[in-house]
Amino acid sequence: YPFTEPAKHLPKKIYISRNDAKRRKVLNEEEVVAMLFDEGFKRLEMKHFNFTKQVELFNNAEEVVIPHGAVSANLFATNACARVIEIMPSFGWSRSTVRICKARGIDYNVVEARTRWGDMRVNVNELYRQQFQNNSKPCND
Repeated sequence: YPFTEPAKHLPKKIYISRNDAKRRKVLNEEEVVAMLFDEGFKRLEMKHFNFTKQVELFNNAEEVVIPHGAVSANLFATNACARVIEIMPSFGWSRSTVRICKARGIDYNVVEARTRWGDMRVNVNELYRQQFQNNSKPCND
């Protein structure tokens, strides 16, 4: 899992998996990942990367889809030109990710997921719509 190649070879579109989490797992993650894979996303589990590599991954990303959780704190390192879609549980929203993205000038959107016992089920059609709602890049290359 560790990336040793230059940043230009790091994935530009990343989905952060909570597959190993105790709470707020994405119950239909395989369906979510299949849709995102078709759009060029790579699934990543942060447990495989040290802090420095996590910062490098987020800084290099142009698009991030991330279920709400502690790893959202890594968005502090995200390039200000990136787009972020956070999968948020329906039982209550945290403003922490919004604050990070607003402070960094990151294009931030939310897809609210149905919850069951703390885990989330994503409406894949809504996620797809959010991804293409604003398909223009906020910054020039």
